[in-house]
Amino acid sequence: MSDLTLSWTQSFEEDEYYCGSAVAISVVGRKVERRQIGDEGLRLVVEPGKGPFTVLIASAASFDRKKDIVASALSQLDAAAAKGYAALLKSNRNW
Repeated sequence: MSDLTLSWTQSFEEDEYYCGSAVAISVVGRKVERRQIGDEGLRLVVEPGKGPFTVLIASAASFDRKKDIVASALSQLDAAAAKGYAALLKSNRNW
């Protein structure tokens, strides 16, 4: 996985109800730069070059306020990166 990973979180709370979610993105096989877009936007810029690279996106959600949903999404990215593109493609085709 690249050294640069972006993650976003959001939550909804009302009285005792809570739902939080996170999305994390990383790139394998190419250097990546993060650029600020306005006050609230971020962009991943992938270094140009020859050969393939893979963009990994993971999400996590929980109704438990104490659960670290960012860690959960990042763990999924690590697991996907460890499998590699061919194994992920095979898994998705089987699904």
